[in-house]
Amino acid sequence: MATGDEVQFNARVSSYLKGYQGNDSTIRKKHPIQYDYKLEYPSKVRLLTKKKPQSVPETNW
Repeated sequence: MATGDEVQFNARVSSYLKGYQGNDSTIRKKHPIQYDYKLEYPSKVRLLTKKKPQSVPETNW
């Protein structure tokens, strides 16, 4: 695989807490606790398109 290739897959969406979870209120204000989401358990992964490499010119203009 390379940059630009397209893939298709199934996955489950899961939420998690991110941010500072300690007791320091000044840090907590800069990095508040919030929910974020991630993909888990990918399956049926398929490569849909493969990006063709570009040729490099032999001469420099």
